[in-house]
Amino acid sequence: MNTIIMIGITFYLLSSHFLNLNANKDIRLAKTLYSMKNIFLGLQEPPDSSRFLFVDTAWEKQFIDKNELIISEPDTMIEERDTIVIPADTFEFPIGQEVITNRQSLATFFEILAQKPDNHKFILCKIYLKGFSEYDSLLLASINKLPNLIFPYHFNGWGTLDYPDLAIPEEKLGLSEIGKIRELSMRTSLFVDGDLKTIPLIMYEKIHKKEVKPGFIFDYIDGQSVLNSFTLDYRIRTFQYDNSDRYSKVYLGDLMTSSPKFIHELTKDKIILIGDLDSSNWVDLHESFYGDTKGILILLNAFLALEAGDNIITWYFLVFMMISFFIISQITFAGRRTYGFWIRRLVNKIRRNLRLKVRHQTGFFTSMLAYTLLLSIFSIVSFVFFNIYFFILALAFYLNIIKSIYRWVLKRYYKYKRKKLTT
Repeated sequence: MNTIIMIGITFYLLSSHFLNLNANKDIRLAKTLYSMKNIFLGLQEPPDSSRFLFVDTAWEKQFIDKNELIISEPDTMIEERDTIVIPADTFEFPIGQEVITNRQSLATFFEILAQKPDNHKFILCKIYLKGFSEYDSLLLASINKLPNLIFPYHFNGWGTLDYPDLAIPEEKLGLSEIGKIRELSMRTSLFVDGDLKTIPLIMYEKIHKKEVKPGFIFDYIDGQSVLNSFTLDYRIRTFQYDNSDRYSKVYLGDLMTSSPKFIHELTKDKIILIGDLDSSNWVDLHESFYGDTKGILILLNAFLALEAGDNIITWYFLVFMMISFFIISQITFAGRRTYGFWIRRLVNKIRRNLRLKVRHQTGFFTSMLAYTLLLSIFSIVSFVFFNIYFFILALAFYLNIIKSIYRWVLKRYYKYKRKKLTT
């Protein structure tokens, strides 16, 4: 029974997009495992760089007017015995100018691509089209000519959806949401809030002509069970992109001086990624396992993870979890101690340093350490063989609580049994 409960907790944690865990050990262990596997051991296969074209918009900017929205409160006015209600009103007050991506250049690029809409594979334009310019109608017209194009929308700081100011068709919008734990970009999801498709999922469905069906516990791709949310493995990292000629890169401004023929040859069969890709500025920059990473690279890595099947649940993984959690359950309920002499010596040393004089504090700490070490071993094996990392701290806390409840019940039972025998 405990094994099934632990599997349920594990899948809940694996499938949750928003995790508010103070799990420093989980983060350090995951970061160490991913670094060892991908950097030091080189076990990760690099993606085919010929599939992608990165179009950098960092230096292709324009100024637009910046206005502040003022909302007046409703009021009443009495004039010759009549009460006049003045409704609330809104108006914009100019406060200066702001910098946006040059929409004329973007529209021109899209118009050239629209001449041969089937020439490229897909376009991800990671630009939030906020504010208005004189080229918006031209940009919208070019956007409507391209079938495989996606723009982002996201959750704002108040937890509500923030859409572009331009009237982009709904089918060309995707949710750009990165699951973070303690500000570290660790997670990616297929669906958020039940039915909101994320950009990596939309890319996967349109490029591979497959549909992902949401489910109650798992989602499904071609009949295979997959996790909705999972820890992201970065196949393209910032230092690889910045310091290597492996990937095709071009500035949007340079494309404005190129012929349509050259652009069509450059973009043929490519997944085109458009956005601010200059790591020296802080635009759309997020912390990841491998340092600061641009948002567009995180979305691309999430798409590559879907292609690689990082979130597929196999029968081998289920059998591994059942065996692992059964062993831990046996240790918890059948074993006299969860930890050995060497752990107790380590805990006693830590206790002296932390001055933990209360016995139950030391016992709780010892059990947490023992369970964390055991679960760390199983998590490492899971990561190496199945590329799935599960969070161990929540499971260790659960085991510690259930062990305390079990021992309390057992103690009460034996006490009741002895009392009954003596009477």
